[in-house]
Amino acid sequence: MRKDHLGCYGYDRDITPNMDALAARSVRYEQAVSQAPWTTPSIGALMASRYPTELGIKGSRSILGEDLLLLAESLRAAGYRTQGVVSHTFCSAQWNFHQGFDRWDESSIVRHSKATSPRVTEEALRFLDSDLEQPFFMWLHYFDPHGMYLLHPEFDPTPGKNYQGVVRQDMGFGSCGTCGRV
Repeated sequence: MRKDHLGCYGYDRDITPNMDALAARSVRYEQAVSQAPWTTPSIGALMASRYPTELGIKGSRSILGEDLLLLAESLRAAGYRTQGVVSHTFCSAQWNFHQGFDRWDESSIVRHSKATSPRVTEEALRFLDSDLEQPFFMWLHYFDPHGMYLLHPEFDPTPGKNYQGVVRQDMGFGSCGTCGRV
């Protein structure tokens, strides 16, 4: 999901009304930098407030150490209810991302070619409909922006006047828009 295609960041087409409405009542950053080029160390750095080099994530067989104090653990200790819903294995319990969550849901983990957002959103709404007398922290991980673009009939798929790239409905996960290579 590109920042320059969100209305809340000035895009001239009305294609993200829900994101724009959320941004209007939220803290919105003008600049954010990922600490790593792939999910596990990047999200791990965010959740542990440490650089990826301190996390011990050195490849696909590494996990977050149980000795790390993650954000959900700190918030739960401060009296928050914690809920996590993830849609990709790279930030699942097998990597120890579940530490500190009262409720943890991985039922949205599916193949790259499937949209995960409906399942993630349904679980989030179930949590929000529950008894929320105390403050809460909810982490939702949507994998959809990594995969193939899905056309939505209510939106015009024609790119805007400033679009410079190549997008085709048949592009698979990880495809290069110019050459089609994965």
